[in-house]
Amino acid sequence: MNLALLAKQGWRVVTRQASILYKLLKGRYFRNTSFLNAKVGYNPSFGWRSMLEGRKVVRKGKRWRVGDGKGIDIWKDPWVPRQTDFYMRGARNDGPRYVSQCTKNGKWDTELVKSVMDSDNANLVLAIPLSRQQIRDRLVWNHTKSGNYLTSSGYLSTRNMKRNGELGGSC
Repeated sequence: MNLALLAKQGWRVVTRQASILYKLLKGRYFRNTSFLNAKVGYNPSFGWRSMLEGRKVVRKGKRWRVGDGKGIDIWKDPWVPRQTDFYMRGARNDGPRYVSQCTKNGKWDTELVKSVMDSDNANLVLAIPLSRQQIRDRLVWNHTKSGNYLTSSGYLSTRNMKRNGELGGSC
């Protein structure tokens, strides 16, 4: 449960970048990167080390919900809707880099998607609804319908990660 609560704090840092907590941690611990890529750093506090443990849970359950597609790297970011992991699998790493480059006039460019992705990935991608409005891409917690992190879903995710041996090792 403690890890799920620490993950909730990490989720807040990731999704609320206007908060005082985010600004304080950014200035002290991850000035030139993001929270998800931050290192432990020099002389870290106990609280910071604890948040980095919770970050493991955040990394595992986060994914991008497609908006305008401008901020989602097709090949590196988690965005493909699957049950377990949200990364592009078995696809060629050539062609367009961002999701927005696979759309035309607010719709998927079906020919392009099918030409740069295998059929399984292409079918998953083409099933993603696109917004008619140009809204920004949004980081969501995959284990809730709303996309918001809930401690209860984080707890269940943590239990599954422990059962699968995914919580060992360093940050």
